[in-house]
Amino acid sequence: PALRVLALTATADARVEDDIRRQLEGEGAPPLTVHRSSMDRPNLALAVVPAPGMAHKLAYLAQLVPRLPRPGLLYCATRERSELVAEYLQLHGVDAAAYHAGLEPEHKRALQDDFLRGRYTAIAATNALGMGIDKSDLRYVVHVDLPGSITAYYQEVGRAGRDGQPARGILLFDPDDRRIQDHFIDAAQPDPADFTAILEAVAEDAEAPGLTALKVRTGMHPTRVTVVVAELVEQGFITKQSRGGKQVYLPTTRSGAPDLERYRRQSEVRGRELDAMLRYGQLEQGCLMATLRSALGDAAAAPCGRCSLCRQQSSSVQLGDQIAAAAAWLERRPSPIPA
Repeated sequence: PALRVLALTATADARVEDDIRRQLEGEGAPPLTVHRSSMDRPNLALAVVPAPGMAHKLAYLAQLVPRLPRPGLLYCATRERSELVAEYLQLHGVDAAAYHAGLEPEHKRALQDDFLRGRYTAIAATNALGMGIDKSDLRYVVHVDLPGSITAYYQEVGRAGRDGQPARGILLFDPDDRRIQDHFIDAAQPDPADFTAILEAVAEDAEAPGLTALKVRTGMHPTRVTVVVAELVEQGFITKQSRGGKQVYLPTTRSGAPDLERYRRQSEVRGRELDAMLRYGQLEQGCLMATLRSALGDAAAAPCGRCSLCRQQSSSVQLGDQIAAAAAWLERRPSPIPA
């Protein structure tokens, strides 16, 4: 009864707060007390710049990055885009590098070390360069692509200016970027066919398969196999046993179809979060910082007076024929074929 629990989170909207409350408030327990601090970042100036298409984004970055105080972080949605951005900036004299999960561990460690030491003007990275990297003197974070949620955006753009000095957060907005995030949402959700494939593989294997065998036989992504197997075990459609020091899976007598309601709900939530991020990019809700703060449950959010909307500013970067030049470069650049 005397046990006290302190739960801390950097970003929690009302939905997440309610979820935490349900999990921590046991029956008959005293009500959970919630303390919220302001989510304002007084030294961070936000901006949204319309940038329809990758050629437009590359041309804009080639002009913008040399003008900004170094160092900076350029968030990209995919590995290929991080490499595109870094390569194009290098061609324009910017000391840039790409960072993503597909790089060799030794190369990633070297990039991280060089980045922390200020070796690069900018790093073009996926969210693989995440919270484990604490570089307080980042002067800007540019999102080359639309992130999947307000929460993700606030966390990522918030890596700029942690030293308290002036910093900038810029979103290059193309509404067509939604297709990338929609793909991520769909790819993260197992569908009924995935569950059927695992159930059939378990039932048809007389030797009781392990995870590796299930991955080979179904051809599904390893992470998805792990998720589906865990769900089937939890719902009682298969059971796991240890045989000869190896974990294997066996069918049970339970009939019917697995309940996939939780995945439907997750997909709906992620869709709503993406819609909110799109509204931010479309400048539908006024002050940019206030929009982020309100979405994350900061009831005291007020116009910041710093963002591009509050100051009624538009970008001073003039591109001229540089968009066409970037488009021509994209056409000429070889596209690697995955092995």
